[in-house]
Amino acid sequence: KEKVKMPESTKKEQETISISRSIWINAPVEKAWEAVSNSEMLTKWYSPGSIWKIPDLKEGATAEFHLMTNYEDPQAEKTLLTAKIEKAELNKTLSFRWNENPSFPGMLLVTNFVLEEENGGTKVTIYETGYETVREEERQMWLDGVGEGYTAALENLKFLIEKGEILHQ
Repeated sequence: KEKVKMPESTKKEQETISISRSIWINAPVEKAWEAVSNSEMLTKWYSPGSIWKIPDLKEGATAEFHLMTNYEDPQAEKTLLTAKIEKAELNKTLSFRWNENPSFPGMLLVTNFVLEEENGGTKVTIYETGYETVREEERQMWLDGVGEGYTAALENLKFLIEKGEILHQ
């Protein structure tokens, strides 16, 4: 008797849950690109106290982010997060696909920095996808916290580029 292979059931396309924050900076796109793509500059404005290492700014390369999780003790051990650079388009887009990390099980996020020339300056957007991979009972806490963090980070970026200092530690 011949077995009839049944087609695999098609799952409903999983909803994508993302977060996005933007800011306008009074500077050329090249200056904003330097700030979002250079390890030393990222370390200054994006989660101050956490350290970025981007040895090679090209697609497929690995970036490291040493996340400070204990803000009361800046000397405390940091959580190492690694990401593959998924896109690096000069003065336009830089995307990191974060590798799974035991500290954040199941989370599969992609962080994008998008730059656009606008009104004689640059609009910088941080757009992060993958929050559907965060446990539902924790998701809103993550979205709220990351949203606040990205708002502060972009304010830091604006102040760093326009005034040479950051606003939030």
